[in-house]
Amino acid sequence: MNDYKNRLSSLFEMLGADLSENSVDSAELAAYEKGIECVLNSFSQAVKEMNVYEASSIGLSLFCEMTGVDSTLEEEEKRNQVIKRLSQVYGDYKLNDIYYALADISPELTALTGRFEMTFNLNRFDTDFDLKKLSKVINEMIPPCTATGFLGDGATFDRWDATAFLFQDYDNIDLPFDLLEQMT
Repeated sequence: MNDYKNRLSSLFEMLGADLSENSVDSAELAAYEKGIECVLNSFSQAVKEMNVYEASSIGLSLFCEMTGVDSTLEEEEKRNQVIKRLSQVYGDYKLNDIYYALADISPELTALTGRFEMTFNLNRFDTDFDLKKLSKVINEMIPPCTATGFLGDGATFDRWDATAFLFQDYDNIDLPFDLLEQMT
């Protein structure tokens, strides 16, 4: 019997439950035990999926998405590509390099940095604002452990419609929508 089964049995007995075979209380205890077993198995699987060496299809797909590895490869090839990508140095960029890249996108685009976070400040973007360049800076120059965001409440639908961007432009720039929604 597992530890949680012993603990549940003792708690049920303390409450005066009838744990004799075929009793309602014993059936309820069995249901609780099965539920706890399912939760423990789920936790165990989740921990396994976080380790690239043990991950199965779900965890490996998430690793592929994080590292830009083609998810259509065979499982072992995906795992090898992900491990190879994770073992590489992320980048050799300095903060000034990022500031220069942002200034190249728009002179109005600035960044505030904090501990593991970078917040962009953009008073207003317009039709000549290059979202693809911004995507490249965020995805290639800023380490993945850095949270990114924009100051502001975001643009209205009318404001977005007034730009030259189409939905396919937003969809193809490789920026998360939570970032796009914060842009003003």
